[in-house]
Amino acid sequence: MKYETVEIVLIQSFASDAMIRVVLIFPEVFQMDVTCSTNQQNRLLFLMVVKDVNRQMHDGNINILPSEKEWVFNKIIRTIFILLYGEDMIKRNQLILTDEDSTEYEPVVNAIKTIDTYAKSSHMQCVLHALTKKSKKQYTQLWHTNMRKKISFRLVSNMVSFWILFFVFL
Repeated sequence: MKYETVEIVLIQSFASDAMIRVVLIFPEVFQMDVTCSTNQQNRLLFLMVVKDVNRQMHDGNINILPSEKEWVFNKIIRTIFILLYGEDMIKRNQLILTDEDSTEYEPVVNAIKTIDTYAKSSHMQCVLHALTKKSKKQYTQLWHTNMRKKISFRLVSNMVSFWILFFVFL
């Protein structure tokens, strides 16, 4: 028996009619991120969300990932999104936000450079991730340099939380 034609499902991508409709209405900005340990199977979920005119977030796509390897994100960006939403809709996208994980943002950057469908898109790192990463580094340095002054770590962490909430709710 030959198994040359056997295909294995590696990525499960979900988008209901309502999810597709919201993406078709608000395709300008895609926000993408991976969540872990948020389901009973502890599988990685890659979410693409869009924001409507009332600043409400809506799921546009949910992918169950086999791993966080770069090829997985390449397949989603280069194949699944284009097949699911169509080239015309993807061409209307202007901005794709991701976090600082290179396996997640490199496929986006490469798709923007090499695929005409993504030619009008730009990539940026999510402000929340950029702020938390930068503030964590700054406050860690502050903590070490001011140890003799006995600055409370709780005060420093509350300051970080305040600034994150401040920027999120602007």
